[in-house]
Amino acid sequence: MLRTLLVAAMTLDGSIGPMPLGSAQDRRLLLRLRAESDASIIGAGTVRNDDPELALDGGELPGTRLRAVVSMSGNLDPEKKLFRRGPKPVIITELARRDELGRRYADLAEVIGVPAINGQLPVPGMLHHLRRLGVRRLLLEGGGGLNGAFLAADAVDEVYVTVVPVIAVDPSLPRLVRSPHSPAAPLLPLQLRSCRVEEESGELFLHYIRRER
Repeated sequence: MLRTLLVAAMTLDGSIGPMPLGSAQDRRLLLRLRAESDASIIGAGTVRNDDPELALDGGELPGTRLRAVVSMSGNLDPEKKLFRRGPKPVIITELARRDELGRRYADLAEVIGVPAINGQLPVPGMLHHLRRLGVRRLLLEGGGGLNGAFLAADAVDEVYVTVVPVIAVDPSLPRLVRSPHSPAAPLLPLQLRSCRVEEESGELFLHYIRRER
């Protein structure tokens, strides 16, 4: 069984960037969740805009921990940190592009192909391949489009959100969830497991689990 944990820091009005968000306490939470998981998965936009390495504490990149990026186009800059150090990351792309991208990134990444449905990569297909690679605990690190796809597929088991005491105001900034699905889609029921206030930074640390329907 594979469990997916969504983790994010956001403003009071739901923005997750592009400015850096979260204190050292939030960073420690992220590093702990990475250390307790088998893999991190991010969208291609997060690679392009934030250039994460997805390392553990101290910059460690163990060969036993998988780093995956989802990209329909496969248009990823090989100079990004994800490709420059540590074990090869996994690129999850549309099945028809697998062989082409496999050749393009042969020395930089492993490429997995998933059949697209209505122009989207279905989350169950991604999870099927990740399970085959031994992933049992997956950390979903954004961005909003990938968060939205996993939530719409009912594939998120836990949510860790750090609410940072600022308001972004600008509606064009990336949001915690962005989804092509109808806004009339059913709400995802969550149960609060913990709520902690960090008095020095004013951050609110929230941990939810999915409530059984």
